[in-house]
Amino acid sequence: MEEAEEVLSRGMVATVTGTRPSVSPAEVETTLHAMFDLQPGDFTVHLHAPEDFLIIFSSRQTMDCMAGDHLINAENFTLLLRPWCKLAHATAGNLAYSVQLELRGIPAQAWHLSTTEHILGTGC
Repeated sequence: MEEAEEVLSRGMVATVTGTRPSVSPAEVETTLHAMFDLQPGDFTVHLHAPEDFLIIFSSRQTMDCMAGDHLINAENFTLLLRPWCKLAHATAGNLAYSVQLELRGIPAQAWHLSTTEHILGTGC
């Protein structure tokens, strides 16, 4: 998880604003290349919910070149950018029912009860 968060710390979420036209990741990529003189490989654009896109930059320096530019006006759409935050959209609540969980696809380095307890928190 720490490695994923390290990568995501170089990320920004983008939301299409205004009339919210349909925009593809390729259109976002083309716009960023043109407006910020970024090169192929400097970033990747991914569909993301509940925002529209997640943009991962290859380095913190590349991400910093966009510092202060949080509203991107393209020809056919406008993007609102903000840094990725792991606490965005987080909510707290109580679990009303007990359930059994089977975790699959857990990498070998996370096969410890302490990892599961950390992920599930006080809910278990």
